[in-house]
Amino acid sequence: MSKKLSALKAVAEKVQSIHPMTEGKEKGELLALCTKEELVINEFDIIEFDNKPVVIFTVTKHPDNYFYGGSVVTDTLSQVNDILKIDGDALEEFNYAGLPVSFDRQESKNDKTRKYTVVTLFPESK
Repeated sequence: MSKKLSALKAVAEKVQSIHPMTEGKEKGELLALCTKEELVINEFDIIEFDNKPVVIFTVTKHPDNYFYGGSVVTDTLSQVNDILKIDGDALEEFNYAGLPVSFDRQESKNDKTRKYTVVTLFPESK
């Protein structure tokens, strides 16, 4: 590919990206993170998708991927986001070390066919 086409391809990728966090990364599957293993979210944002808030995030263990959270993960990280906006010390700690989390797949108590992903914050301290 010529240098000019490479530059044009980079422009096209930037225009088509959903969020700056996705640039140069591939979409990962949230289910692949549901291992109860401690991971570190190093970047996240709440975006609008189909007029609903959705969290998009990256984890240090998978630097080439970004992930979307379901409604439960989005709700939890939205609460974290709201607190980080007003707590400068917590924001500084997040920017320095990230947020330790683990993901797990659970089934609804009322409907055993409905499964959802939950995120546990600071799983090692529980």
